[in-house]
Amino acid sequence: MQTAYRLNANEIDINLLRSIQALYHDKWVEIRINETVPEPQMTSSIRKAGALKGRVQVSPDFNQPLADMSDYES
Repeated sequence: MQTAYRLNANEIDINLLRSIQALYHDKWVEIRINETVPEPQMTSSIRKAGALKGRVQVSPDFNQPLADMSDYES
């Protein structure tokens, strides 16, 4: 079994080690250290409903069956 945790070194404390001991009691575990560059955090922006109203047009035959799919229809 393989489990990966990604955390900052400052977040490692005795509670984490005790949790690992509790989860994997009497089993061998291997702890590897990989220095990584953190992925950029996505900024959450509040999207306004209807912001694209009037900018997107749907073809009038949008809901009609596609001719290319006629072979798959029963």
